[in-house]
Parts: sequence; C-alpha cells; structure tokens
Amino acid sequence: MGEKLTTVSVICPLFNAQTEIIPFDRSIKRQKGVKIVEKQYILTKSRDHTEVVLQAANIPYQLIPKTEFSHSKTREKAAMESTGDIIVFLTQDVVIKDDDFIAKLIAPIVKGEADATYARQLTKYNNIENTLASIIIQPNLLLFRRRISRNADSKLSSFLMLLARSKPVNSAN
Repeated sequence: MGEKLTTVSVICPLFNAQTEIIPFDRSIKRQKGVKIVEKQYILTKSRDHTEVVLQAANIPYQLIPKTEFSHSKTREKAAMESTGDIIVFLTQDVVIKDDDFIAKLIAPIVKGEADATYARQLTKYNNIENTLASIIIQPNLLLFRRRISRNADSKLSSFLMLLARSKPVNSAN
C-alpha cells in the first residue's frame, strides 16, 4: 500500500499574465509525488487578455480590482481559504523545469525537518535573481547563502515561498 501524500494548495496572484499563465498552469499539473488539491489564481484586473486566456483554457480564478490587491493581504486571504496541508506561494513568471519540484520543495516539511522552505527563482535576465544561491535545510532551521554576481543590479532576489499550515496541538487534561 502506498504512502499517504501530503496535500498541497498552490496560490498564485496574477497580473498581466496572458503569456505566462498557460505554461505555468501546465507545469503545476505535471508535478509528481504531491497531491495538489487546489490551485488558487487571484487575478488583479489588468489591461491585457489574461482573463480571456484563463476562460478559454477553463482555468478557475478569482478576479479582484486593483484597489483590493496587496502583496501580503491577497496571499493571506487565499491561504486562510486554502484546504491543503501545505501552502505553496508562487509567482506567475516562474518556469518550473522539474516535474518533482514541489515534491522536493516540501520534502523537509513533510519529514518534519523544517517549518518553511524557499527556492531560488532563475530568470532570463542577468540580474540578482540569477545569482548563485545555496540552501541548506537543517531541523527547524533554514539557512541560505548567496553570492552576488558582478553584473547583479540592486533588485531584490525573488524567492518562491512555501509555508506549512499550522497544526493545532492537542493537550491531555
């Protein structure tokens, strides 16, 4: 009998994502070794054709006006509504190359070695987001080391963020 897979909720805010959403969604659907129970796409009203693309591909999404978008509050609201054991926050421009990316990302959490993990996002641009990053995960501790390339600009590095859903502690009385 197979091992029970931890359930995962993927949360991804979208804005002007018409060229990115289809490849992104396909890369999520290709993930192996994880049970993705939901994908929450939160589309901030934009001027491109992201909404048309989502509708044509029959991809569920929530539309919000620009005035309601907040990087933290939009993600927090989606997280509170999510149903997975683990929540994976991604950005729309991520190109996931490996079909086991999410499984590897959540493995330390599933094993009880970490409460949160992060992964570096590589971009097609020569900037700080394309620097060398090493991530070392130890029990309940996440350490990372970064070496900045000579051509890196001052832009902050983008990271994929994954948070473990808190588990209530039962006390014996």
